[in-house]
Amino acid sequence: MSQSIFISYSRGDSSDLAESLYTKLKGAGYSVWKDVHSLPLGSHFPEEISKNVVENDTFIVLLSKLSVNSDWVKDEINTAKAAKCHIIPILVEDVEIPASLQSLHRLDMTDVESRWKALHELVDDLGGESIPRVFNMSRHSNIKASELLILDHCDIKIADLNNPLSITENSEKLAQLALPYIDKANAGIIPPGHSVLASATLAYLTGFLNKMPQLFCPHENAAGEFIISKNNSIFLQKVRNRGERYQQLLMTDHLTVV
Repeated sequence: MSQSIFISYSRGDSSDLAESLYTKLKGAGYSVWKDVHSLPLGSHFPEEISKNVVENDTFIVLLSKLSVNSDWVKDEINTAKAAKCHIIPILVEDVEIPASLQSLHRLDMTDVESRWKALHELVDDLGGESIPRVFNMSRHSNIKASELLILDHCDIKIADLNNPLSITENSEKLAQLALPYIDKANAGIIPPGHSVLASATLAYLTGFLNKMPQLFCPHENAAGEFIISKNNSIFLQKVRNRGERYQQLLMTDHLTVV
């Protein structure tokens, strides 16, 4: 993907969000510049940052209480405007928008619970409508993505696998957590790691949606890292349809024999 992105932020109050955006956008296939990952050791800060603002297509600035008063961030904004970059202001907190950005359409990420929706919108705006969206239901929150966008991760409670009621209750909770992502972003899922819990969760989703969700299957590499890619998925609806066709063939054969 040719799109390149520079992330401007204040380390004092938006480091976590900046890091999350960096990881998720990189996983979606974008080239992303963020200071702590991209500044060469011993480099001269102002020169290196100005050079990379100009060299990237898109300039994302996180607007927080500290960043709107930061001279560093103001300089980066001015450099991006002079270079005619595609500037995307992202509102992190309820702050006064700098005069230089007030005429630009901005993305609202002030609501932590719905930031995934803004992330989904952001990638669409960056031309990534075809990038698969994924909701991670596994216990591995540090899965590395390749050419897909992990919208969010849920912290699951391990069900008591000796108690059918516990499995049922937990699978329903997991499915209900996943539903908004499937409905609003057509997201596939990384299922829970335990087969019984995963099966029960998929059964609930199928019953509610009247279709099977796309299933993404992570794998572990030699370094012990869990990897997920757009090519490592199963379209469960297609598998279900094949089962229906097979059933029809059996019925046809049976009728022919009779």
